[in-house]
Amino acid sequence: MVAFPTIVAGSYERFLFGFQAPSGATSVEEKQADGSKGTPASLSRCFMYAAHQNAVKCVASKGPFLASGGGDDQIHLYDLKHDKDLGFLINPGDGPVPCLEFFCPQNASGVASATPSHMFSGSQDGSIAIWQAGHQWEHLKLMKGHKGAVNALSIHPTGRLALSTSHDGSLRMWDLSKGRCTYTSKLDAEGDDVSFSPGGGTFTLTSGSKVTVHATSGEGGLLGSLQHNRRVLCSVQEHEHVLLTGLEDGSIKVWDLRTSGLQGSIERAHGTRIRGLCSVLPGGPGSSVPQHLASASSDGVVKVWDVRMMSNGSLKGGQSSGATKPGSGSIHAAMLAQASTGARLTCLTTVDPVGQSRRAGAATATAAAESAAASGRAADASKAAAVTPADDAAAAEKRMKRAAKKRARAEAKAAREAALAAGNAGKGQGDDCRPEGGVGGGAAAPAALRQQQQQQRTPKMKKAGTFGMGDDDEFEVIPAAGSSDEGSGDEGAGQEKAMVSGRGSGMGKRGREQQG
Repeated sequence: MVAFPTIVAGSYERFLFGFQAPSGATSVEEKQADGSKGTPASLSRCFMYAAHQNAVKCVASKGPFLASGGGDDQIHLYDLKHDKDLGFLINPGDGPVPCLEFFCPQNASGVASATPSHMFSGSQDGSIAIWQAGHQWEHLKLMKGHKGAVNALSIHPTGRLALSTSHDGSLRMWDLSKGRCTYTSKLDAEGDDVSFSPGGGTFTLTSGSKVTVHATSGEGGLLGSLQHNRRVLCSVQEHEHVLLTGLEDGSIKVWDLRTSGLQGSIERAHGTRIRGLCSVLPGGPGSSVPQHLASASSDGVVKVWDVRMMSNGSLKGGQSSGATKPGSGSIHAAMLAQASTGARLTCLTTVDPVGQSRRAGAATATAAAESAAASGRAADASKAAAVTPADDAAAAEKRMKRAAKKRARAEAKAAREAALAAGNAGKGQGDDCRPEGGVGGGAAAPAALRQQQQQQRTPKMKKAGTFGMGDDDEFEVIPAAGSSDEGSGDEGAGQEKAMVSGRGSGMGKRGREQQG
């Protein structure tokens, strides 16, 4: 029996609904063996929480944590692994919380941790708050720039930058090492959603019925355009080259991002507009789509689909298990289970407290390492294999800091020796005698060496006003407390002091009472 994560849906009626996987067969083949191919199972409800005083605007999850943003200016936190209500966070901005995003740091092999280190929340007033995930859930920083409500935000897998779209019609890129905006673009149409691909090489931007694919590096050039016949309300991407979209007419589309071609569709998957899509069970090795996909519609219905064999062609949503493409025996998609909440659903996510998705990610990383060794990069592959997915991100960061300090001491010693030798050799020579790009004699030599040394230790960043990341860029995963430039749009010196001293928790009095 496959153990599913928990499916969580938010509603206009302020409730969160939690569902477990169907207790019966979990694949089309098993359902056919049971002789129940025409009868989808019922999703078993495991909880119903009155999460907010107003509508649930968004939900997000990572590891054991579940967070919901409401129209009551609050973020409600849960630990589903230990079945705990963690209380409320008061939005440091003004107004409802329309979007939330967790970030999990990667270890040296590129596998994300199962537990998030940070949470990001967008606000109705255009600000974006950064929180420390877990422990005291401290509010670290407030980034300002948008002139309207933040519609969506996405964090790059490396933690080096974030993208956000707003009701003001702009797309902004944020430098997370400095906590400030480095790029702004006025869009032709308001961006409803933005999301990095799993590998971070591309990002998708949704505006109405159109989804565009852009490169993350360079100038963020357009790579493809996906035109739908109705408005796109949600999407999910598990593979670098495949995107699934949920439409206003209740259909689900599968797109190949390399060709911008429609790979398949589930027509009339729901009777009303689809408000959420999420992966319930990750795809296996070589799979471009999730094994099982969950969808939620505004009429309160949640469905689970088996989409592993989805291919070119379409399938009517009214058909259940065992539906096939006419003239072929291949299965496209099948509805495994469904449930009706009786509420108007607004959003959907899955919570994976047992780390099932992480194990799938570890298997993918192992396969990538083997491929690298086969192509002649055995040294890099062996280094990736030496670090397990369970490596602690904090320990890895400490190792990197120790190595950086050791390297800095060696560079400083070499610089002093070189400066002394150069000063003795070029005594009496002016600045004009210094070779271009190098260090000659005179008093200018130590300053040039110090500048070169500083450049070697400083992460390379794109200048403000340019988009994307260079292939040779190095970056710190999430900023150290208090690292910001003047004019960055943060809360100022008082907030920085709170960050350094560990104060500034966003847990309000009411939230603490809830938590107690």
